[in-house]
Amino acid sequence: RDNVLSPTRGQLFSFDHSLAARELGGNESLNKFFGEYHRYDTPGALWGATIAIAARLGLAGLFKVTDRDGNGVISEPERRLPISERFFAGGATTLRGFRFEEAGPQGVLEPRNSNELPTLVPIGGDALVIFNFELRFRVTRRWRLVPFYDLGNVFRRPADINFGGMTNSVGLGLRFNTPIGPVGVDYGYLLDPPSFVTASGATLRPARSAFHIRIGQSF
Repeated sequence: RDNVLSPTRGQLFSFDHSLAARELGGNESLNKFFGEYHRYDTPGALWGATIAIAARLGLAGLFKVTDRDGNGVISEPERRLPISERFFAGGATTLRGFRFEEAGPQGVLEPRNSNELPTLVPIGGDALVIFNFELRFRVTRRWRLVPFYDLGNVFRRPADINFGGMTNSVGLGLRFNTPIGPVGVDYGYLLDPPSFVTASGATLRPARSAFHIRIGQSF
């Protein structure tokens, strides 16, 4: 890329693969892959606007299932990754229609008494697919206006990945260039918020929009 803090041309590709095994001293045996690709271009036909595109893919899974609680039965949660190894998304650098890590599978925390309400708790997933698209328009020497579109989701398992299960977010951002990089604020709106049903039959949905403030570009 032509600039690490605020690129206008170039590409970035990276990937990481992790292996854990009980034979190597770990508690679980799992494979985990995460790869990403970023591309930046500033064609003259767009009056100096930069097209920025990002794609991210995460896949993980156990290759040796163990009985974690020692009761002699392998339950469904024990067939999934430990929560510390799962993928999460939602927030300023991934899916901006969601608040931090609220995309993908969520558990319903049921109330323990009549004074409480059910709440959603992100539990992550074993697979992640995210696509981000931005147009970074130059307003002045320091200010940029950035409409964006985010597509993707976190999935419970790699086999659950499908286009129909992805979420769509649109929004608008503002960037101010400083010597330490851009300072930005984004407003993202979730077009198709997911729904979750409680034990009592009520339907819960995450917030449909979110503001994000950060230092640096989204990607």
